[in-house]
Amino acid sequence: MEQIFFDFKLNFNLFDPNTKKATSIYAVVYFKRKQYKINTGVKVYPSQWNKKGNWL
Repeated sequence: MEQIFFDFKLNFNLFDPNTKKATSIYAVVYFKRKQYKINTGVKVYPSQWNKKGNWL
């Protein structure tokens, strides 16, 4: 059996962190020196979000 390793970085960000309404979460993936933004389809209030990309 052969192991395959992928070198990538994944972050989660808010679409509009300065709003008081619920805003979308999107994933930012860095893979092979390219950046991809993917909408997760999930919304959260910015007051319930911390900078590490997790819910409180």
